Amino acid sequence: ATPSALEPRPGDIILGDANAKTTVVEYMSLSCTHCAHFHQATLPDIEKEFITPGKVKFILRHFPLNEPAIKGAQLVECAGQNNQDRKNFVKVLLEMQTKWAADQNFLSNLKQIASVGGIDSATFDSCMNDKALETKILASRKEGEEVLKVDSTPYFFINGVKYEGERDVAGFRKALTAAQK
Repeated sequence: ATPSALEPRPGDIILGDANAKTTVVEYMSLSCTHCAHFHQATLPDIEKEFITPGKVKFILRHFPLNEPAIKGAQLVECAGQNNQDRKNFVKVLLEMQTKWAADQNFLSNLKQIASVGGIDSATFDSCMNDKALETKILASRKEGEEVLKVDSTPYFFINGVKYEGERDVAGFRKALTAAQK
């Protein structure tokens, strides 16, 4: 049975049909280069083949590895609270990762990205200072670590089972095809 920690829950970022029979859960850090690579090189094909047709729901969960990743996650969640598309913010932050994640001025760089995405300066500042939001994001990481033994990113589960195959299109295609049966 799927550990309850992997059940879809309110607040999850879900790509695809929430009722799809196969579920992938990804624990990711917005500052993780491997996560960015997966989202740019592999996920678009997986989306076309499995997610868009409704065969797979793909759940993104925050597992921040450092302070920039925590603040990036706060920006994503804040975007959602302000009627913006969180998936789009995840995508943009991963695409622009080299421009903010490893920079000591990551907050001002995130603020610029937020501004382009339609989040004004006051809203951004309020989000970055939202301790409850930070606590919620860190709780996601803690649960991943303690309950599911997540120890790196990206970390995937397919139908409740840790995915240990290749993180390329062929590896996921094989695993997702097997999971559909």
